[in-house]
Amino acid sequence: MQKYSTDQMIEAIRKSNGLIYVAAHNIGCDPGTIYDRAKKVARLRQAIDDCRGKVIDQAENKLFNAIEHGEPWAIALVLRTLGKHRGYTEKSEIEYSWREQAIKDGVNPDVVINELVKQFTSAMAGASGSGSVSDSAGASGRDSEG
Repeated sequence: MQKYSTDQMIEAIRKSNGLIYVAAHNIGCDPGTIYDRAKKVARLRQAIDDCRGKVIDQAENKLFNAIEHGEPWAIALVLRTLGKHRGYTEKSEIEYSWREQAIKDGVNPDVVINELVKQFTSAMAGASGSGSVSDSAGASGRDSEG
């Protein structure tokens, strides 16, 4: 016999806006009990998803309000996440700038990458102690019979 009913759990989830630990505390069970039941009972999982969806909607609404008020942090966040497909990413800027700098310094970026891969592979082979990374371990100058 189950000590906590699914209906009790659903009600606690709704009252806590989908926060599992708060809901568990409110009905006196372990959070794992709710997680385990949610794996088995679709309507409990759905109640959790519905509550969390509402919280996300509220957060998005606040974000849009911040954008309308010209908040730079909100604008930057949306461009970095929702605007990725339009090219608003930090990664490409950072990746481009180091490559550009390497070229300006007269260094071939591909050579740098290849050397870093060799060093990493060699370090991994040394860390494992097995020398099982055969080609690159031999290329690093280590004695493979050792």
